[in-house]
Amino acid sequence: MTEPRTVPAAGPPSASAGPLLTLAGGLDGARSALLRRVGTAARPWIRSRALRVGLAGALALGVGLACVLVVPLGLALAGPLLLGVPHVVSDARYLGVRPGLLRQRAVAAVVALGTLGAAVYGTRAGALATVALALVCRGSVLARAGLALLGGVVAALAFDVHHLISLAIVFGVGGPVRARVALAVGVFAVVALLGSGMLDGPLASAFASTVTPLDPARLVRSLSLGLRGPEALRLVAIFLVLQSFHYAIWLRLVPELDRPRAGPRSFRASLAALDRDLTPRGVALAAALSLAVPLVALADPSLVRSRYLAWTAFHGHFEWLAACWLALTAWHRRGAAERAADKFPSRRDTR
Repeated sequence: MTEPRTVPAAGPPSASAGPLLTLAGGLDGARSALLRRVGTAARPWIRSRALRVGLAGALALGVGLACVLVVPLGLALAGPLLLGVPHVVSDARYLGVRPGLLRQRAVAAVVALGTLGAAVYGTRAGALATVALALVCRGSVLARAGLALLGGVVAALAFDVHHLISLAIVFGVGGPVRARVALAVGVFAVVALLGSGMLDGPLASAFASTVTPLDPARLVRSLSLGLRGPEALRLVAIFLVLQSFHYAIWLRLVPELDRPRAGPRSFRASLAALDRDLTPRGVALAAALSLAVPLVALADPSLVRSRYLAWTAFHGHFEWLAACWLALTAWHRRGAAERAADKFPSRRDTR
């Protein structure tokens, strides 16, 4: 779905990386030692991106399901505090910086103002921003009209369904088709299992027995869309699993699928790429905020969690608008390529 990159290859991390560079080197050494111990059994993992994506997705879904059946309130508390800021940074990186959104001034202005407007004034502003995006983006009249019509519905639910938006983005960033299909099947299976009612007993027991600063009744009311009883717990459990998988998508799966090279990348190379995309100051700011949130939360985890969710509510609308731009751009490029192929057929086609 993303347009071709024009950024240079990652160079060495800047000197400002400091402790992050030391940490990356240590992680590289630990991984190399582990792979040497595993030996030839690690070769499929090294060679196959589809296998790495599938294993990472299965692990994320499995951990999310296990946590929601054992410590659902702990999952609801720890996820935003520990992974919230890093995943918002990844949002900006893979939907804004790398695809070149900032180079499209009109589109970037609509996305920025639409995101801000939806966060401040609500869903109507998000719907209007979607219509405005359809006007300034390249693409066929039919595609842009369809986006404008769809915008009023999806923009109204952008934050509530943005876990699903990220899953759709995974299908659009490229990479092995088998891996992406397997991820979708896995998500559907987990959602169907939780929604079927087969796990109502363990869910009720887990919500009743978990001890955290969060109020379980208040959490269920805030996420259950007015449902009550077992249906409410099922919906909240599905939300929590999708939330944890949402973090895995942005922190592990999208970076893996977005990378042109199929082989695994070292932690030092990943840090160099991050340094190139966000600049050294951006990396330092992201690292500081990622550490500050959990540290401040030590005083009042529930309050910091609620403040974080309120302050970052904008990113669901940003995901929607940026994803729409990427989809329209991809369709426009594909249509232009097909028209060019029809106009200038290759010699093989004319034989």
